Order: sequence, then C-alpha cells, then structure tokens
Amino acid sequence: MNNNIPTFSIYQTSIENFQRVQGDLSKLQTQVSTGNKAQNFADLGSNISQALSLSTLVTSNNNFSQNNTLVVNQLNTYDSVLQQIQTINSQLQSAITTERSADVATNPLAQTATQMLSTVKNLLNTSFNGQYIFAGAKTDTPPVGDLTTSNLINNQPTDNYYQGDNTTLTTQAGTDINTSYGIKANNPAFTNLIGALNMAINAGNSASPNTDPDLSTALDLTNTVTSGLSNLQAQNGDTMSQLQQININYTNDATYIQNAQGFENTDLAGASVQVTEDQTTLQAAYEVFAKISSLNLASFLSSGG
Repeated sequence: MNNNIPTFSIYQTSIENFQRVQGDLSKLQTQVSTGNKAQNFADLGSNISQALSLSTLVTSNNNFSQNNTLVVNQLNTYDSVLQQIQTINSQLQSAITTERSADVATNPLAQTATQMLSTVKNLLNTSFNGQYIFAGAKTDTPPVGDLTTSNLINNQPTDNYYQGDNTTLTTQAGTDINTSYGIKANNPAFTNLIGALNMAINAGNSASPNTDPDLSTALDLTNTVTSGLSNLQAQNGDTMSQLQQININYTNDATYIQNAQGFENTDLAGASVQVTEDQTTLQAAYEVFAKISSLNLASFLSSGG
C-alpha cells in the first residue's frame, strides 16, 4: 500500500511559485545593479509607447544638433574670412587716399593692390572640411579662378572670375526647420572689391597715378564694399545665432526628457528591500517544498495535519 498522500498538485503549485519568485528576484537584482527598471522596451509594459517616442526624439535631436554644430563652424569660417577681407578693403582705401593726396606718385599702389588681390583670391578659395565654402554647391571647385585677367568690362566690375554656381545652401536644423546659409564668391561685395583693386593697379601703372580718375572710382567702390561686407557679416551672424539657439533648445529638451524618463529608473532603496524580502520568501518556499517532498500519510497524521 502506498502511504504517500497525493502531492502532484502541491508540487506543481510550489514549482510555479518558485519560478515566479525567482523571476521577480532576478529582475530586481538586475535593476539594482544597472539602475534601470527595464533592460529592453518589452520590460516597460504600459510605458513602452512613451519610451519609444522619447528615445526617437532624443536620437533625432542629437543628429540635428551635431549637424547644426558643423554648420555653425562653417559660419565661423565665413566670419573670419569676411573680417580679413574687410581689413584688406580698409587698407586699400588708405592706400588710395595716400596716393591721391601725394604731390607726386610715391606710393607703390600697383604693387600693393596686386598683393591684396592675391590675398583676396586665397581667402575666397578657403576650404572647410575639404570643401570650398564660397562656391555654392560646387564645393569641389575653387570658386575664384584666374585674376590676372581684369574683371573690369567697360570699367565696370564683373564676376567673370567666378567658377562656382548660384546654389543657395540649406540645412535641416530640426523637424520642419530648414535654414539657408552660405556666401558665394560672386557676391557684389567681393566683385566690387576685386574691381577696385584692378582699378588701383591700372592707376598705379599709369603715367600719373595720383591724378588718375580711376582712383576716385575705386575709392567709391570700396565704400560700397564696406557696407556690403557689413551686411554679409550681419546675415551670417544672424544665421549662426539661430542655429546656436536651436541647439540650446535641444540641450534643454534633453534635460526635460531625461527627467521625463524617470519611469525607466529604479528606486534603488525600494528595490533593495524587495530583493531581501523575495530572498526570504524564496528560502521559505524551498523549506516548505522540502517538507512536502518527504511527506507521507503517517508523518502527515503525526504532525497533526
């Protein structure tokens, strides 16, 4: 006769309880060690939709921010070039004024203007990240070609030196935010400066440089260049400020999102207490299961069961 009492259902229930408590304990231990409630999106339960949305937003903002930073660096390069060209324009004004006020031609104006022309060409052929930034979309081509041939036609400045295109650059600074930027070497400010330099060279090589009428025309052009360069600097600065502000907004959004993701973070104190409680529960369950495993009718009756 078999003295063992029917224990299958008790075994089955005990095993299921073991597995449940073991699973809960394992998750809690992982949460305590990582600081995260969830190790994957599936573990977030009802919060999965919010988590996916915030994760996508963070990734998108980071990508926009990195691209904006790259464009801002390019805008800084534009600004540096504009400042140097503005300095050259001021120096040309001084050289022309000195030449015109001299009783005799003593200022080597032609030589000075030729050196300035070469410097302007190099500045407008500036590259950033391996691309010519004053060439529109033709970033693999130096925008300013041969300047040994004057850009003056009927004594009027032209952009016959320009080898780029007329594409206006744009960048997607954010979702539904497209920003135009860039400066091309055929901008009238540069065309007029190159024209003024060619006029200065022609006047400097004339028989009477200090009285050559081209000097007056060249000086008028430099005044136009001054205002043109100032406008370019202002526009470039505005675009830079816009992109920087957008990136500041992304940083603020990231802080907000980090706080909003609190549901993903573990309450370490609470979880640690729960780990201890589950360990106690699991130990007690092991002891009960051990007793059940050895229980027979006689021991059950003798125990008062």
